[in-house]
Amino acid sequence: MPECPSCLNKSFEKLIDFGIAPKSGICLSNPQEKFNSLRVYFEFCTNCALIRRIPFEKEPGNYSNIERVTGNQLPKYTPLIIDSLDKKTDNFIIEVGSNDGTFLDCLKNAGFKNLLGIEPSIECSKRCKSKGHRTENVHFNNNESLRIKNLYGSADIIICRQTIEHVPNPLDFLESIGHLLKNEGTFFLEVPDSYGIIYRNYGYELWERHVHYFSEKNLEILVKRTGFKVNRKLVLQHLQGKNILMWANKSNKIDDVYHDFTQDISSCSYFEINWRNFSAKFAKEIKKLKKPIAGIGASHPQSNFFMFTNTGEHLSYLIDDNPDKKNLYMPLPQPVKIIPTSELPEDISIVRTAFGYNSWMDKICARINSQRIIDPYAY
Repeated sequence: MPECPSCLNKSFEKLIDFGIAPKSGICLSNPQEKFNSLRVYFEFCTNCALIRRIPFEKEPGNYSNIERVTGNQLPKYTPLIIDSLDKKTDNFIIEVGSNDGTFLDCLKNAGFKNLLGIEPSIECSKRCKSKGHRTENVHFNNNESLRIKNLYGSADIIICRQTIEHVPNPLDFLESIGHLLKNEGTFFLEVPDSYGIIYRNYGYELWERHVHYFSEKNLEILVKRTGFKVNRKLVLQHLQGKNILMWANKSNKIDDVYHDFTQDISSCSYFEINWRNFSAKFAKEIKKLKKPIAGIGASHPQSNFFMFTNTGEHLSYLIDDNPDKKNLYMPLPQPVKIIPTSELPEDISIVRTAFGYNSWMDKICARINSQRIIDPYAY
């Protein structure tokens, strides 16, 4: 494996090995349908606590055929991002990782007119284009950066939200963004904060599609190493976790950055022990519930949670009100049927696993005997 992209350290240790698991978030049309599995193994840098997944598949980071739309997951602080941008409506703004164009819609509604999306997913690119947005359907890298620059010119603002954690080589990725950005331009970056994983035991956030997990500290080192000066940074709540937000400009000087990573490295070292202990306690609790048992939510956090705690075998249903998921099945590893709230059996027991969607869970649980409800993070 290559050196750490943030601190260039070559020493890594195991964070956790979840073994072989179905690809998370898979929905099957019937219980007999075959599904793909892979080994889910994470390690951490012994110098800066950056977390990365060891890819056992042939093409890590290939998103051409991924159809996952994330438009309904815009954070509540989205207006803050929009308001932070230079209000010149003729600014050329590029979003790298534009998905279906939902954030470009927000920029357009704010008055920005000169927009471009870059999105590797074929399906998401089609949706982005269908909304009227110029879109380049490519995996962003140095060659594509130079091609796009020649075609459209340099960008005044580049936005990269919830993307760099999916990239196998984030150092080259950020350098390519620098090549595309004007010297006086602004770069905005948003990524999930790894602290929820190592300090709050949110192991379900470890997802095979995320190749890297950053903290505010090691992300700042990476951003500065690739030729940027960080002007502002925030860590804001999103659902049950937090996201790191950074605003930066290009800089000819690479500033030395010192952070003390002692506590972060220690937390990484004990993560597997803490997760196994947590899983054992949760397994005891779910075994006490009367069957049938349903978990709330049918997306990758839920499949990760039940697979990584080895408790999926206890579930009869997953609850999800997305009509596209009704009567589908999720492998946990046995196929578990997905049903809407309206079809819940009267005698159901509930596991509160729609992490961050408390009002929805409260509404579902209001009709259930409290003795038949457990919250994995409440004990």
